[in-house]
Amino acid sequence: MCALPGDDAPTTDEATALLERSRQMVSRASAPILEVDNPPHRPVLVWLNPMGRVAVTVGVDGSLRSWDTAAGRCLQAFPGPGGRVNALDGTAGQRRWGTAGDDGAARIWDAQSGACIGVLGGAAGPLTSIALSDSGRLVAVGAQDGRILVWEVRQGSLKHTLRAHRFHVLALAAAGESTLFSGGRDRVLRHWDLQTGALLREFRGHQADVSAVAMAPFLQRNYQCRPVGATRKKYSGRPRVLSNRTMCSAHTVSYRCSPIFTGAGSP
Repeated sequence: MCALPGDDAPTTDEATALLERSRQMVSRASAPILEVDNPPHRPVLVWLNPMGRVAVTVGVDGSLRSWDTAAGRCLQAFPGPGGRVNALDGTAGQRRWGTAGDDGAARIWDAQSGACIGVLGGAAGPLTSIALSDSGRLVAVGAQDGRILVWEVRQGSLKHTLRAHRFHVLALAAAGESTLFSGGRDRVLRHWDLQTGALLREFRGHQADVSAVAMAPFLQRNYQCRPVGATRKKYSGRPRVLSNRTMCSAHTVSYRCSPIFTGAGSP
């Protein structure tokens, strides 16, 4: 089991029951990813990596834990920032996690060691949302005053201050290194260029707060092709990976191709 110093260790029966419940994967929108009942870490926030293999939770005690969703077991437990954490996000490669809380600071965590590798301030009040670029080099945090602060993590420098929404920035989602979406209490969804800070477009029509934003990982279909016969020249027999825009020369070699996927969501 996954425990921090001071945690009450679960009994064998409790641990078995927890693991059994945790093996339930998402089969419909309302189904739980993990069912965790392990005081004092009662999850209040959950982040699921794009492939659905790892879930990260923040508990009411401010601690961080990562979970293997297939095996239903806790992988790591970290003390975390403590205090109230309002937002959680991670990179597609699971190398970094980010948290934002009532103390007005965003913290970047190394997913392997659990060490805090950066503290980003700049907000006078609580932070309400956070999003990391795929590489983790950029982090956007939303504040109660409607601003979005975009930080360069490595330099610890503020890259942009966006006057994004009239009220709280309730939701952020990033993709790649240049795409950012934000949702707020003003009922508007906005699309930003993360590199330049430019507002690209906005979406109106919600009748209530835009409190959550999610983006599907980009997947590119390629083909792995194996030759099944050559008509005019010999071929080594090794598989080739071809994009969906570039197919093989049928007049020289015949191929049997099967689709593979690459992109942000690939292993």
